Amino acid sequence: MKKLSKRNYPSLTLVSNGKWYTGYSEQYDLKDKCFFSDDHEVRFLRLQYNGFTRGRSAANIIMVDREGFKYMMSLSAFDLLMQVTDMGVQRQKEEGSYDKYDISRLTGLNGQGVSYEGMYCQVKQGQNYFIQPAKVR
Repeated sequence: MKKLSKRNYPSLTLVSNGKWYTGYSEQYDLKDKCFFSDDHEVRFLRLQYNGFTRGRSAANIIMVDREGFKYMMSLSAFDLLMQVTDMGVQRQKEEGSYDKYDISRLTGLNGQGVSYEGMYCQVKQGQNYFIQPAKVR
């Protein structure tokens, strides 16, 4: 978490609802839609997979929170999310990733699907903002 303060790009929060902005960073109306801050933070989110979109150079995963707000996640971050939630405890300890991420997979009843609950951070890769699981330890 101490690496969050060393990031050389601003954190973007939507003015309308206070949620993180995810998407292309060079949009013409971004200054009107977002609040720019040098303070990066980790947030607790409960997300469900909603689909994917084709980005400029790769596929992007769409994740939705409880209120229906859509976040973009890179394919590599989604792969990390799957590894963290699907890897057994013994294998995590062997690979040294045990207790580094605070993410869990929840399976809902009555067709509510699978959600991923835990700590996420906002990252910028190239010219796009995404969310990804945050290292907490």
